[in-house]
Amino acid sequence: MLKSFETTPAGEADKLLQADRPDESVLTVRSSPNMMQSLTEMPGLADGEVSLPITDKEFEMSRMAVDKDLPESIYGAAMMAFIRSSQTFRGTVHSLTFFVFSALVVNVLVQIYVLVCAKLYITMPAVAAVRELYASFHQHAFPDGEFSQEGWDQFGDTDALCQMPLSQPMFFFCILGIWTATCYVDLLESLQVVDLWVRLPTDVDAGKTTKVELKKEEDTIILKGASMRAKALAIALIPMPKIIIACMLWWLGAR
Repeated sequence: MLKSFETTPAGEADKLLQADRPDESVLTVRSSPNMMQSLTEMPGLADGEVSLPITDKEFEMSRMAVDKDLPESIYGAAMMAFIRSSQTFRGTVHSLTFFVFSALVVNVLVQIYVLVCAKLYITMPAVAAVRELYASFHQHAFPDGEFSQEGWDQFGDTDALCQMPLSQPMFFFCILGIWTATCYVDLLESLQVVDLWVRLPTDVDAGKTTKVELKKEEDTIILKGASMRAKALAIALIPMPKIIIACMLWWLGAR
């Protein structure tokens, strides 16, 4: 699980119910009675309130606090393997990471191969045929730059011409819109993962590239921070190939 920001330290508040901004440097948090048991002796605070000094940047980040589970795919498995390998020197963990990333590389290469074959054997011949058909139509129907009824009558591929996508613009743009929305869903998921990686804090322990929190009762690992190098590697090796493939897929389908 990627966690870009947490407004209260783990175990300090059961649930964040409300946050407001009384001034430029104080955040008032209304929390559960469990949190307040250790604060009953603090003067000047109303029941259920704690005033914490924060910066403007921290306040803005608290408004964008997001938890997101890793995707249940080879990309999510690769991110999990990357995080686990950054936390240990055990050979078995690194061996598993190598296996997962090998599977990721094979997956990406197969997708690229399919896209290249689709371009060479499907879209390029189709585009070339349409261009040739339209050139023939223009040569017959517009010999001198003006429409010729006689040339149109002599043009023998009128049925094929009517099958061109732009001959039915409403249907064409509906299909293009559906295809764009389908590709956008996959692209949006990848961009959200990239955004979470970018917004992770960079304060990690010495000798570590990531900072995690283990919740054994929930069988969950929460990524709390990552170094700049870890962020760059994770983004470049995992979501970035997926983003490129999604853009190529949309382009081929839109042709």
